[in-house]
Amino acid sequence: MAATPLTLSEYIAQVGDETFAARFGLSRWTARDYRLRVCRPSPAVAMRIIRATRGRVGWDGIYYTRLRRQK
Repeated sequence: MAATPLTLSEYIAQVGDETFAARFGLSRWTARDYRLRVCRPSPAVAMRIIRATRGRVGWDGIYYTRLRRQK
């Protein structure tokens, strides 16, 4: 059975800002901003996140969350 897809915000909330930041070489403030959807990661960072989460967080969960939730 496949794991349930997560949004980037949900994933960061699960692992914590500091853990996420350390894992991806970011500041905890950047992790917080991603979690709160203040900004989004660059495509290069997004690809690292997708690979590290083995697809559990995908492009849709990083960039298109607002569009999906409006339906």
